[in-house]
Amino acid sequence: VHPLRTTWKQNAYSADWNDWDNWENGTPWHCTDVILPSNCQLYPDLQAGGKYFCDNIHFDTKAELVHAQYLDYGGQVWVDLTLPAGHDYMLAAPLREMVTGDFFVPARWGGDHSREQYFTRLTPGSSTENRFAPRVYQRFWSSAVQGKILLDGQLEDQPVDQDGIICAETGWTKTFNAVAEQYLPGTGFIVRAEQEGLDATEMTFRFPKTHTEYTYYDSNGLDLGAKEWISRTTEQVGHFAFEALKKEKSDYLLQLENQNGDQNIFVAGNPFLTHLSIEELLKANADRIRAVKISDGNAIYTVSHHPGNQPEFVYSSDAVTHIAPMQGFYVVAKQKAKTLQLRLTDEMQCDRPGYTTQTTNRVRQHRSAAADFDNELQIIARCRQYNSYCTVIGSATADNGYRPQEDTELLYDAENAPTVAVFTIAEGHALDIQQLHDRKEIPLGLRMAEPGLVTLGFHHGANSHWSRWKLEDRITGKRYTLHKEDTYIELDTQHTCAGRFYLVK
Repeated sequence: VHPLRTTWKQNAYSADWNDWDNWENGTPWHCTDVILPSNCQLYPDLQAGGKYFCDNIHFDTKAELVHAQYLDYGGQVWVDLTLPAGHDYMLAAPLREMVTGDFFVPARWGGDHSREQYFTRLTPGSSTENRFAPRVYQRFWSSAVQGKILLDGQLEDQPVDQDGIICAETGWTKTFNAVAEQYLPGTGFIVRAEQEGLDATEMTFRFPKTHTEYTYYDSNGLDLGAKEWISRTTEQVGHFAFEALKKEKSDYLLQLENQNGDQNIFVAGNPFLTHLSIEELLKANADRIRAVKISDGNAIYTVSHHPGNQPEFVYSSDAVTHIAPMQGFYVVAKQKAKTLQLRLTDEMQCDRPGYTTQTTNRVRQHRSAAADFDNELQIIARCRQYNSYCTVIGSATADNGYRPQEDTELLYDAENAPTVAVFTIAEGHALDIQQLHDRKEIPLGLRMAEPGLVTLGFHHGANSHWSRWKLEDRITGKRYTLHKEDTYIELDTQHTCAGRFYLVK
């Protein structure tokens, strides 16, 4: 006898979906509605060839299901997503048939849609549209999304910035208010939720919505009478996003696009409701990409791949090793192009309960991957509780100048400028990972959103050759030795600068 509803235990004994003791009311069957709660010590991991059943399934915030493609479900999928207020986050749609207007919380829930009963169908009647408290702002990558205006009672398109919609540094659109733009599976976008009118510092959204039209309002919440029709394929609503991707045997293929010309930076999104290993992603796509970049809403972290080298993977900070469920990320391609195909494999998927890229409350989360190798130096800049990272690597085979196959450039989002960004400089390029051979000095740079007090941190392995280097301030003439494995230097108020600070041997 199988239950009508069951919840995965937060202290489950194993990752086996079919183990009766892992569920509060026993193992699910075709008739069972399943709840995967937050804060579990581990989550189910489905295996190819196994039999795993349920009717409907609900994912609480940060819940995971490894290899969900092997789940046989007859109903729909519901997903909760919690975002801290006031920060830009790169996301990916977890479900099919989602549009930009779906990011709202009915007013009666006070910014927390998780208070809604489980498995409630979110219709215009049960989930009344609300564009305020919270307000939601969005951006798309390398796209032609336009803002909307009401002109003589008619809804019209108009560029948000007629001098150019695309940001120079990253290629994001300006913030837009369009409600009918569809999220393509496996692509990333940016969302910021503001808690205007709410006491809560976090907003929880629930999907899928089933609305067939959305309305535009003015800044005072007045219905402008302008509506947009939402075209959805009903039978696909509430189904996993990855089901819309092209499949090649057990792998899924992401088709990424830059609409504004050939570039080597693409934006992708994790279409699975579980973590992806960045190293496995890079290995599976070694012929086409050389780095992955992750934003935590402030800093951007880089992992680069160098097959055949030691180390094979280089981290600007080891705070980021995985891509979270529903997280968007940057991909650095080996060649400039308008399109890029990315392969997602079974081996990439894994659960990481409690994993977070948020390291804003401390200078360093734990010892960097840089400390594991004598030839690596990690540099950290901290300002107002926010961090930025870059890494320098000594290599007998590297070039002293800028080489795309060796180095990765700093990626900067001017629309959501980080508090501080630290980088090294080679041939006029700002780098967050730099390999070099025998340089005697390395210029450092800081890019500041606004002036502020900065602490620089330097971390290297014991007895590393970096212990013989110094930091030189060419304005004050001060020099700071790096002979300790961990060195912290408190600077005065800093502005954006390049050429004031040097690493010298």
